[in-house]
Amino acid sequence: MKKVKFAILGVGNIGQRHAEEILAHPMAELRALCDCDAEKTERHQYRGIPRFLSLDNLLSHCPDIDVICICTPNYLHIPQAEQILNAGIDIVIEKPVGIKTSDCQRINTLAQFKGLDIFPVLQNRLSPPVQYIHRLLKENQLGKIHWIQVNCFWNRDQRYYHKSGWRGR
Repeated sequence: MKKVKFAILGVGNIGQRHAEEILAHPMAELRALCDCDAEKTERHQYRGIPRFLSLDNLLSHCPDIDVICICTPNYLHIPQAEQILNAGIDIVIEKPVGIKTSDCQRINTLAQFKGLDIFPVLQNRLSPPVQYIHRLLKENQLGKIHWIQVNCFWNRDQRYYHKSGWRGR
């Protein structure tokens, strides 16, 4: 099997997590980094990895990428996904995929038309409560479901919003 060649678009906190996982996986190769803030790509663990300041430059100078991880602010996800899919590259995309359902449907249709894959990051699918509910549903232990309500409480104090200017916008 050949290694999967990745690029990361957006090298903030989440982009760095993607980089760590890619660098640690024996069947993955980090081929490029892209961020409009050059300092984010200058960290020592990224030595030797090509860096780009725009998605256009990444796409024109790194044609052999298999997957691009979209780790940018939420409002950029849909236009960047369209550009990447139109370049013929699969995507891993942080949540939310898009702000509007119609935008998500549009990129899903585009991916299907192009024969490409979109992999949304849904890390909570592996959390113990979600796994427990999944097992109950799979084993039909809840009977016929008529209505579901989910309340998910996140602890997001002001420090979270001050870390990045795009949060909460």
